[in-house]
Amino acid sequence: MKGKNKGIIYILIMLVSVGVLLAAFWKVANRNNKDSTDKVETTPITEITTRDLDKKYPKTPREVVKLYSQIILCFYNENYTEEELNDLGKKARQLFDKELLENNPEEKYYKDLKKEIEEYKKKKRTIISYDIQDSREVEYITKDNQEMAKVTAQYFMKSKKDYQRATEDYVLRKDSNKLWKIYGYTISKDSGSSKEE
Repeated sequence: MKGKNKGIIYILIMLVSVGVLLAAFWKVANRNNKDSTDKVETTPITEITTRDLDKKYPKTPREVVKLYSQIILCFYNENYTEEELNDLGKKARQLFDKELLENNPEEKYYKDLKKEIEEYKKKKRTIISYDIQDSREVEYITKDNQEMAKVTAQYFMKSKKDYQRATEDYVLRKDSNKLWKIYGYTISKDSGSSKEE
């Protein structure tokens, strides 16, 4: 009887061992399949459109202008679908102050944006880089009990043999949720161009 019990225990141990090995193999195999099917190509557009600004809104005026500049690069340099353009526009509008939104209703904003992008692409112009002033150089002021900041960004563009620099001064205002929003911007007078010889 003792020998029979040892045989049964041995068979049970072997079955459990085989079961554990099969379960481990199945888990590893499915994890690898899941990883390969869950991989989505990350592009500059998807990096922006998948950001949750409700949870991770930029903390400083400079970071807001940096994100907006990344959106601008996508508008003018990337190929996208109509849906992606609308998603980019929504992200840009999330960075705007309520007064800027009121002065640029959504329908007008998209109409003007599409027209500007079309003109830009006709000239075969690309933004090759941008530079945002250092955080230490951001100007902070209080006006009518509202916190405001001025951030300067330079955009470097190229079209055929022409190089251009556009300098934009962004004015941001802290909203009631303490988030910095783009209140407006102006193109500085020192923007210029040069020809490649």
